[in-house]
Amino acid sequence: MTTKYQRFLLEHSLGGKDPKKWYRNHFVASPGHTDLTDLRELEKVGLMKQIKAPAFCDADSMLFVVTDDGKKFLSG
Repeated sequence: MTTKYQRFLLEHSLGGKDPKKWYRNHFVASPGHTDLTDLRELEKVGLMKQIKAPAFCDADSMLFVVTDDGKKFLSG
């Protein structure tokens, strides 16, 4: 079960609440980031996943994306 705040993080990662207006899919965090615990919880339930951060990010940056299941969750 997700919290309202975790739902907000999913929506924020995609660029908003309306699926027709989603224009991105990423959330960058570093160790100690205030949202990292929630991002990891979303990862555990399969709504987000961590992928390799691009080279222009700091070396300790973590990049999270919303999965297809996460998009379905928001759309449903």
